[in-house]
Amino acid sequence: MSAENRGVSVAWTCWWCLWLAAGGLPAGCDGGADPADAAIDGDGATEDGGADAADALDGADGAQPLPSVCPRCAPACAGKQCGPDSCGGACGDCLESGLGNACPDGICAWADPPDCTGRVCGDDGMGGACGECPAGWSCSPQGRCESVTGDCGGVPATGLCLSGRSVYCQAGVLNHEACMFGACVLDPLSQKASCEEAPCLPRCFGRTCGDDGCGGTCGDCAAGERCQAELGVCLPESGCGGLGDEGACRGEVLVTCEDGRPRTEACLPLGKVCVPATPGTRAGCCMPRADEPCGALPDHGQCEKDYLLTCRHGVLAFQNCEWSWYARCVRTGLQSHGCGV
Repeated sequence: MSAENRGVSVAWTCWWCLWLAAGGLPAGCDGGADPADAAIDGDGATEDGGADAADALDGADGAQPLPSVCPRCAPACAGKQCGPDSCGGACGDCLESGLGNACPDGICAWADPPDCTGRVCGDDGMGGACGECPAGWSCSPQGRCESVTGDCGGVPATGLCLSGRSVYCQAGVLNHEACMFGACVLDPLSQKASCEEAPCLPRCFGRTCGDDGCGGTCGDCAAGERCQAELGVCLPESGCGGLGDEGACRGEVLVTCEDGRPRTEACLPLGKVCVPATPGTRAGCCMPRADEPCGALPDHGQCEKDYLLTCRHGVLAFQNCEWSWYARCVRTGLQSHGCGV
């Protein structure tokens, strides 16, 4: 190499060193991106669904959060104006768009709730019925049962149960007593119709401690733990109690440690279940699998905010009552919950 060429080489080398010292590097010259620059989404997973490459880096910057155990989810909103997107979100809001106030089958619609105020029979305004009349009786336009003979028309003095009501005759006038949850019963001995007191339905699914709502308990906490009554979850009395970066599921409550204190997130009111961490991941509130087992969910189901939880053929099912004709999850019977008003 000539002296002139050596001079050019030295000058290029010095410029290159100064440029590197300033932090510059042409794309691809390092043979790959910095692991810490790998694409990270909101839950710390890389774009291919694997562990975040930055999790493997230790140093002054500290380790990155572990990726969530929850699998990636692609929202499904094709052909839908509203309703769930299968990932815990919504495909749209009918009220905000001005397209309706209800979301049956993913399409916005305007609907009024059933109204049987002051009526014991006839149309409820939504294609249903407010009740039935005894055989041989007719329903008046005002929604009252009327006898064609003007008396009690064969209704026994002991009364009878009809459409969840106790129906009896008093001084020649037919009377109706609406029973809570339609709990009308006939005494096996006297055959007298009366309303039965509705039993209390315990609410312990997803909870590990605290009140069951019926005077009992959902469980007790171990020594060194206390019960967070609102969520029904046992937490350390002080600090995080050895809770690691991966977090943990306590019933259906996700418990993590932040700044030396436990942080909780109830999964069921989100329409999700708590999934424990696997090696290299952290626990999370995830969408239920297609074959999610019912676990200890009672036969009468359970309400969690707007969600109705039921067991269908051994599989846990979530129904968001907000997306149906009705507004919320309520108790609908002696041994049942449902979407109602």
